Parts: sequence; structure tokens; C-alpha cells
Amino acid sequence: MPAHVVRPPPGAAALDACAAPGNKTSHMASLMANTGRIYAFDKDRARLATLVRLTGRAHSQIISAKCASFLDIDPADPQYAAVEYALVDPSCSGSGIVNRMDALVDAYIAGAGRGPAAATDDADAARAQAARLQKLAEFQTSVVLHAMRFPGVNRVSYSTCSVHVEENEAVVARVLAAQPEFALAPADQVIPTWPRRGLEAAGLTAAQAAALVRALPEDGTNGFFVAGFVRVAPPAAPAAPAP
Repeated sequence: MPAHVVRPPPGAAALDACAAPGNKTSHMASLMANTGRIYAFDKDRARLATLVRLTGRAHSQIISAKCASFLDIDPADPQYAAVEYALVDPSCSGSGIVNRMDALVDAYIAGAGRGPAAATDDADAARAQAARLQKLAEFQTSVVLHAMRFPGVNRVSYSTCSVHVEENEAVVARVLAAQPEFALAPADQVIPTWPRRGLEAAGLTAAQAAALVRALPEDGTNGFFVAGFVRVAPPAAPAAPAP
């Protein structure tokens, strides 16, 4: 779904911000008819090697893989000037992955009736979870905003395998507030036949929520989330150097 939402055409230049192990990267290459160029970034050398192996097995010939943190890549670097499409699938809690959800349910059942101490443990765990989600959301927001700083980028997809509002709708709201040059792609450009849409949460309107895609295990999938952004204003001119 993320590659379908970012919609890179044949011959385009695109980037995959957090690319390994490469499934979405090779899907973009397929949509692009194996023409053009995809710049794929991942800071984990072993995972990037997996990407190179798997995308090579898929005969994806347009992928330029680089071992680097995407946040360290300079959007003004001339080699990325032609990039118009960005796929952003950063690290997340993984809360939508079915076997992890099953483990959480099993742990909850096993802990039922543990007495007063269990309530304290549960409260501590909840606080730790909230703090972790906050840090993940801050990172996710920074990666999306960095992708939007590439001057030629006109379309960005953002996805997680999370079911948490903090990593999904709340990140979308923060991006929209921080980057007025972009808006959500209309619902008819974001898998319009998919029935489950986003939540009216974190200040999003009903129309904005309808432009988002959610999936849950009862849909026959893992839990995941996809948003599409499109540029609605030209990039701001760089600030003049101080005299």
C-alpha cells in the first residue's frame, strides 16, 4: 500500500528513507517499470545488505543503496535534485504485527488477578509505553519532515505497522502543522477502495481522517497505517546568509 500511495511513475526519481529489508523498495521499482532511479537509505549495514540481496533477486535494477541515516542526507545535494517521490516507513512500535499483539494478550491473561502489586507494575508499564511512543513519534515526524525538505519532492507516503494514534494520526497532525507546503493527498488518491480509514483524532477533521488508510487484523492483514502527502506550495527560498 505505501508504494501505491506514493505512486512513482516509470522513469521517475524516488527515495526510500528507511528502506531495509527492501520489500517496499522493490515494489516501487516494479511500479516504475524498472526505469528511473530509487535512492534507498538505511543505517544498518546488515539490513542494507539484505535489501541489496532481496531487491537483486527481484531483478530491481534501478536501486542505489546507501548505508546512512536518512536524517544525515543533505536534501540540497545536487544528486537528489530530481527526486519527486519519497516513501517513509520509519521504525515504529510494531504494535500492529499480529504475533506481537497475540503475545500482549497472552501476557495480560497470564497477569490477571495478580493483586495490588500488579496494578503498580501495570501503571509503570503504561508510563514506559507512553514515553516510548512519544520518542518514536518524534523520530517519525522528523523523518517525514526531512523528506519534505528535498526541493523536488512533491509526494510523500508515510506508513507504520502500528495501531497507535500517537504514531499515526498524531504524527500526521504534527507534520501538517509544521510543514504548510504540504497537505494530505485526497482520499481518491489513497487506496480509495479500502474501507477502513483513519480516525478523527489529534485534531484531524473528518475529511482528513478519510484520506488516511488503517488496517487491523480483522481485515485479514497485520495492523498498519498509511498516509499520503502532496506539495501544495513551492519550496520556501533558502534564507540569505547573514552579512
